Amino acid sequence: MERRLPHGVSRSDANVHVRELPLVRFVLRRLTCFIRCCAASQMREADFLLLPRAPERKAHALVLLQKAPPANSKASPLIRVRGLRKVYPIPGGEVVALDGINLDIDRGQIYGIIGMSGAGKSTLIRCMNRLDTPTEGDIFIDGQNILAMNNKQLIAMRRNVSMIFQQFNLQMQKTVAKNVRYPLEIAGVPEAKANARVKELLELVELEGKAKAYPIQLSGGQRQRVAIARALASNPEVLLCDEATSALDPETTASVLALLADINQRLNLTIVLITHQLEVVKTICDHAALLEQGEIVESGKLADLLVTPWSRLRQSLLHDPQAEQDFLTRHGVQGRPLCGVA
Repeated sequence: MERRLPHGVSRSDANVHVRELPLVRFVLRRLTCFIRCCAASQMREADFLLLPRAPERKAHALVLLQKAPPANSKASPLIRVRGLRKVYPIPGGEVVALDGINLDIDRGQIYGIIGMSGAGKSTLIRCMNRLDTPTEGDIFIDGQNILAMNNKQLIAMRRNVSMIFQQFNLQMQKTVAKNVRYPLEIAGVPEAKANARVKELLELVELEGKAKAYPIQLSGGQRQRVAIARALASNPEVLLCDEATSALDPETTASVLALLADINQRLNLTIVLITHQLEVVKTICDHAALLEQGEIVESGKLADLLVTPWSRLRQSLLHDPQAEQDFLTRHGVQGRPLCGVA
């Protein structure tokens, strides 16, 4: 059947239009590339998260897009997210919070997920322990699909995938020791064993002298240390951190991050943290992903991002020579040539 043309459009005009479409698309892509490259050279940490979303991001060849690893990878990641999508229905429509998220996190990594408010960070991390249920996709933790788990299996999984929050979520009427002991009581751990575990954890977070204190008597940093100790009570493999340092001052933030790094090394604990603070990523993370409007637009090992042209994270983290030198030293890539940005 012959295709009908809109009223007033001749066959010759339509043929010209079809021939010119590839050229128009090519010009638009080149123009988008030029604009993004110019913007990248001027990016600074202070305004990084306020940049507008690039309309042609999916087509931009210079952005590090997430790629699914081959099926025959030698070592399976501890956390594998595939095709994750979360849609919230609203009157008259829907809000897409996450759209096609693919993510691999290996055992022992400190993985930062960074993005501005509304990017979908909290939704993503809450899906990782089924506090929120995705609309589509799969989440595998140590090979088990948590979206297929029943309630009993979810309880066991959440003991292995613990979580700390921005506002600490402590029980204000309980002492520090009782806050830390609470998950052990729920799990039915004998009192003597639970008390020994609480003592061990308070020593780990350097609060052994605060066991009988109440949260109201503690500073913000100390409260977060209590929350960390409580989260470690069940000896988890994964610790999810939902803006864990956002409510803290810079000095306290540095001490909490140092504690998390120490715990990561001592316990080989896999840490996934979401944040809007670039300093957190620079200080503690070895891998990172940039989330914008529910999509991961850049991800990978930070040491590799350093030598990738036009990396958004690189431009923000290494915005001056001293920051670059410090970062290179920390990641052990001194001498590797960095790609310049015009």
